[in-house]
Amino acid sequence: MREERIKRLRKFVRTGESHLLTLHDAVKRYLRMVPQGAEPFKVKGIDGDVVLHPPIVWDRDHLIALGMFTDNKLHNTYATISKWLFSDAANLSLRDLNDDLLAEFEALSNPIDLTVGQGKKTAEEQLDQLALDIEARVAIFAAQLKSDGEHEDITPALRDAPGGWPHLRGIIADPVLDGYLAQMRRRRTKSEISAAIGAAKEVTEATIKHVASATGLTPANPNSTSLGQWWKLIEPTLESAKIEKALGSKDLGLIKLLASQVNTVSSLGELRNKVGTGHGKSVHPAGLTTAHALFAIDTAHTVTRYLTN
Repeated sequence: MREERIKRLRKFVRTGESHLLTLHDAVKRYLRMVPQGAEPFKVKGIDGDVVLHPPIVWDRDHLIALGMFTDNKLHNTYATISKWLFSDAANLSLRDLNDDLLAEFEALSNPIDLTVGQGKKTAEEQLDQLALDIEARVAIFAAQLKSDGEHEDITPALRDAPGGWPHLRGIIADPVLDGYLAQMRRRRTKSEISAAIGAAKEVTEATIKHVASATGLTPANPNSTSLGQWWKLIEPTLESAKIEKALGSKDLGLIKLLASQVNTVSSLGELRNKVGTGHGKSVHPAGLTTAHALFAIDTAHTVTRYLTN
């Protein structure tokens, strides 16, 4: 009986991870799905068939919305995910979760019923919310496996999904970003660890340079400007400069936290110079582990997510 429960839980968690990979890749896929100048087409709406006429100018969210419509029509993507969320998860929770985890599961809000154009959320926001709903349920069932003495690592699905880091889509070109992500996913050998650290630094630098360009800022010597110097250049434009001073003095915690990021990004640049790729090392440093690569990757993810929100 225990073996059957473990088998069900493992299958469910892996199915959820598969859905997460699908959603992480969705934005990139949908932006390419409907070509400019496409013919009008019909999709099944809430109140019957809806004819969609491609607009003259395609904005990002409109393309994503049309992609979601056509993908569901062709592949039943969201029907499949909805069944997993509403029916399968509920049934499995009642059968296989202990009391504490069942209470945690039941406390979750109902997943959104994904319908493009309904309500105020954009298509991309709906995809993000759907991913969060799946993550929450996957985490609970993975916790049940852990309480049963089993282990199912869900971290790769959350961190390393192809098409992931959606906050950088449209900022770093997809082929370039996907190349960096591929490097960051491979972290077994010392050479791969070095490459992952190098990619984390490059993603951070590219994002900071995008912010600088968007605000019309250019350093005196762009080719010899360090990562820390780039951060100092954009720092006055960040939210830390706009925090209501009535909330506290110059020592306000959030201001201090943001101000300290110059040390974070500088250290990321120094780490790449010492142990990452790009500086012609003949020997990889002793003691370099996957944990060091993950530290750099997670730092890059946090910094770039803040800069692009």
